[in-house]
Amino acid sequence: CIEPCGSRTTIRQGVRPHARKFSMWAAIVVAALLWQAEQHRTHGWVLPALGTPSHLWAQRGGPEDTTVPGCAKLARREAALMLIGFSGLAAPSTPLPASAIDGSGPIVILGAGGRTGRLCAEILRTASRSVKAFGRADVDVVKASVEDIAAAVQGADAVIFAASASAKGGDSKEVDEQGAIKAAKACVLAGIPKYVLISSGGVARPGSLGYVATNWMPGPTWGVMDAKARGEEGAKAAVRGTQTKYAIVRPGGLEDSAALGPGAMEINQGDAVGGLVSRADVAAAAVAAASSPDTDDTTFELYAYGAAFSQQPGPTDLWLPSGPTGYERRGKSWPELFRGLRKDFSKV
Repeated sequence: CIEPCGSRTTIRQGVRPHARKFSMWAAIVVAALLWQAEQHRTHGWVLPALGTPSHLWAQRGGPEDTTVPGCAKLARREAALMLIGFSGLAAPSTPLPASAIDGSGPIVILGAGGRTGRLCAEILRTASRSVKAFGRADVDVVKASVEDIAAAVQGADAVIFAASASAKGGDSKEVDEQGAIKAAKACVLAGIPKYVLISSGGVARPGSLGYVATNWMPGPTWGVMDAKARGEEGAKAAVRGTQTKYAIVRPGGLEDSAALGPGAMEINQGDAVGGLVSRADVAAAAVAAASSPDTDDTTFELYAYGAAFSQQPGPTDLWLPSGPTGYERRGKSWPELFRGLRKDFSKV
């Protein structure tokens, strides 16, 4: 598709002189939001900005279940470059080591109807690991009670929460906040050892351009950054002092490209650095975290490192200094990446 995907915006005449004195960043935010609103109205999808609520690259129908038109993909990438300076390229696939996911009980996926949730289930099945993949038709985290969810996940080794707001599945407050918290409470009630929450990079930076722009996206994802931030805190509070451990994965902006594998990933903590990452690598990290004691009670960011994509990672907030944070971790396997993560730590 080579047709331009521009927006049409009517500017009302007679604006007062002082209204012309917007700062450069305010103008960028307004332009981005207007563009996103037009694309949402025209194509039925929305675009994340800095902080990159990973699951939001497209919203149409079920959670993360959509096909974005080719011209929309081009416009999406151009807008992402304008807002965060990142873009992505495809890369070869790398399978998850079987040793990272061995166990006796099943791993439950909540939100398995979405693309990341489906990938989690595929990884587990490929490794001959027992999995229960629940889509909205099986366990609706909006309508189900804590007790209902607990009954569904009973006997699992771990629960991965991969659900997010969508036009049919519920808004941000219902899914990303309340759903994530209900699932955490259900894990405690059912005695589940591990709860893995797939969140988003940038949620700890409410003053950043990306947080604000993404939070204002029209439709069911309105307020998604606020909802995810509250969902993280509520989930941690729900499991604190219980037998259930949590792991919160904060991916950067999602690319629907092949997995690069753990050797191409960087894990960070403190929500100071973000980048792009393959959705397949996010799923692999979530599955590996579900069985890793090193991720117990940890929150970490995940993105591709170095030349994996055309733009390297950078600060999640324009006002943060660039350079090492001191919490970067790299390795050839997920266990190496997870080793030494700081517990109960979410913001620098």
